[in-house]
Amino acid sequence: MIEENKYVRTYMETSKKAFERALIVTPYKTGNLRYRAMKYRYNKGGSATIRVDLGIAPYAKYIDKPGYKTHGWWDKYLDQYVKEIQSLTGAKRRK
Repeated sequence: MIEENKYVRTYMETSKKAFERALIVTPYKTGNLRYRAMKYRYNKGGSATIRVDLGIAPYAKYIDKPGYKTHGWWDKYLDQYVKEIQSLTGAKRRK
């Protein structure tokens, strides 16, 4: 049990750090999206949730659509998040 808690704690720390580092690719000229609307939550059972609080940045769902300069930002963010996890853990990505 102690060993398992060590791995869970390591995952939590690594995942949170990757979340924060990946914010670099989130659009910043849109207002609150990067600094206030991006939310991270560690869930029971060893998973994490990353979401955008649409109450703070209701425009977030629109600026990811074709025709906007920021189109694809969510995919870029998730890709950067995975890269940060790899960097922090030394893991390799499989497709």
